[in-house]
Amino acid sequence: MDQDPDKLLNSAMDEMDKGHYKEAEALVDIFSNHIPGSQKTEARMIQFHLLSARLYTRLTHHAEAVRHCNEAMARATAMGDPVAVAMTLRWLAHIHWRGADYQKALEYIGQGSKIAKAAGAKVVEGALCIERGNVLANTGDVDGSSESYRAAISLLEPLGPSRELTRALNNLGDSFLRRTDYGKALELFVRTKAASADDLNMRGWACVNMADCLQNLERLEDAQKEVDEAFLLFTRSSDPLGLAVSHWVQGVIDAKGSHWDKAESNLNYARGIAKDIGMPVLEGKVVRDIGRMYGWKGDKEQARQYLSIALGTFKAHQVTAFLKLTEMDIMSL
Repeated sequence: MDQDPDKLLNSAMDEMDKGHYKEAEALVDIFSNHIPGSQKTEARMIQFHLLSARLYTRLTHHAEAVRHCNEAMARATAMGDPVAVAMTLRWLAHIHWRGADYQKALEYIGQGSKIAKAAGAKVVEGALCIERGNVLANTGDVDGSSESYRAAISLLEPLGPSRELTRALNNLGDSFLRRTDYGKALELFVRTKAASADDLNMRGWACVNMADCLQNLERLEDAQKEVDEAFLLFTRSSDPLGLAVSHWVQGVIDAKGSHWDKAESNLNYARGIAKDIGMPVLEGKVVRDIGRMYGWKGDKEQARQYLSIALGTFKAHQVTAFLKLTEMDIMSL
């Protein structure tokens, strides 16, 4: 293995962009443990810490990701590197919304957006728009999330194809899915999948979102094909969040096919992963679908029990839109 520090870091970034997280982790480890201290310049160390923060975020080791963010922030601030500061704020925002600390995430996004805009860093500014969209999507503000994703696309599209642009298109598709505009959602997911052929992780998200869209259209066989591919891709990239969502969607597909044991198993497995990776709102959404599954099955007592648990989660994290949807589910029993 070539131990040129710049080549190592750039190769690690390339592997990250392809969703090859194990390979990226190995390269980051070589830089950390085998590159002499004399070659670890401040600029390289900032890149190393940002790479590590991104890697550990994807692997859902959030405490380690925050530690690397703090290291990057200290060095970037000392060097006077506004782009690195803004990028660090982006990853801090991402980590915090995953943990349902939406207010703190929005604070980081606001700070980072101002810095990125002043520095003319449109890629980082666009990435922060995506993170804002994700916060709003997770709290149920579909219109606000769509606006943020469109803002990201307007910033990123003139710069040419990129992973961030593909991510913005995918997430905009998800906002159409939440509006039940399945035709537009499917169009964007197909576009995302085509644009992410070499990116295992991004392609996995396109597949699982397409599966969710297709099951809402009652095209269960087509949905199954997409979720099968998502499982393969997320297993290859070692993405726990992607696997959680895949099991969640698989559970809904199973329930719609009246395969109750499989549905219960997949939904509970998704719930377990969500709990393990510290994403309480995701866990609440899965629990809501466990309750809905029991409702479809005709077991109103179990349905009410699980829906009440989901309701408590949404109340605790002030997720108003999902709170209202769950209240409607309970009323419909």
